[in-house]
Order: sequence, then C-alpha cells, then structure tokens
Amino acid sequence: MAIRSVARWAARFGARVVGMKLARLSLLFISFCFPVTQSASKVPPRMSVQHLKNVLRQQGFTGSLKGDIAFKDLGPLGCGTDEYRVFYFSWAEMRPGGIPGHGQQRLLLIGAGERYLGSFEIEDPPLKVKFNMIEFSHNPEDVAHVHCEDGARLYLAWPDGSEKDLWK
Repeated sequence: MAIRSVARWAARFGARVVGMKLARLSLLFISFCFPVTQSASKVPPRMSVQHLKNVLRQQGFTGSLKGDIAFKDLGPLGCGTDEYRVFYFSWAEMRPGGIPGHGQQRLLLIGAGERYLGSFEIEDPPLKVKFNMIEFSHNPEDVAHVHCEDGARLYLAWPDGSEKDLWK
C-alpha cells in the first residue's frame, strides 16, 4: 500500500509542477501579446541647445535667440495627465563699452512632440522645482509658483494673488 500512495503523490506533484509551468508560460505569452502601454503624454526628451533654439524659432518664440543667451533644463513639470519639460532662459545684451543693456529671463515650457507651449517672463531664476510646481524668489520675503489647474491651464501665481498666463 505504501508504494501506491508514493506513486500517487509523485503523480499529483508532477501534475502541479506542469500546471504551474503552463500558467507561467500563459502569463508570459499574454504579456508579450498585450504589453502595458505608457501614457501618451510622457515627458519630452532632453534636447541640445541648438535643437531647442530651432524648436523655438519654428514655433513662434518672441524672445531673442542671439547674443548672450543661456538655457538650463529644469526637468519635468506635471499638469494633470500631461508632462512638460521646463527650461530657464536668460538673455543679456551689452552696449558698447561693456555697459549692460537689455536683458530678459523666462521659463519656457515644451510639451509632448517637442511643442513649444509658451513662456513666463520672470525676474529671478527658479529656486526649487517639484513635480507639479516651480518655486522662485520674486523678492526675499515672497515666493511665486507656477501652477497647473485642472490639467488644462498653466499660470504663474504671485503671493499678492495676481496671476500671469503663458505667452509666446
């Protein structure tokens, strides 16, 4: 009797192993046939300064792209289900004799498909970048924020309650 029960136990054990292998193979097959898709609005990739200049030129950027300009990639900014790449842009013009002339600082937003959404003119460089907010100093006591509202509107909010929308 002991031999029969050992044989039956071995057969059942073998059947379980085969069943587990089939289950794994089935899951593996399903995962290849139906891969998990990523969100259509992923963060735009990093880009070279020359490529960024070309994107801005082609899509209506109104600032100067000549002279003493600098770009800094601040990383991604989330807004609802969309994500944007944010760049800090600064431009300065020197007059003859090394006298400072005009200058400008902006936050540039690039969306999916390398689409230039617009910019905010700012007075100081950003201090802190979070996933859904950019903080920078407007003056030593105050901090302003770039906000995303309902996944649709990006605006700059000042501590006094005033707001600024994107512009080209």
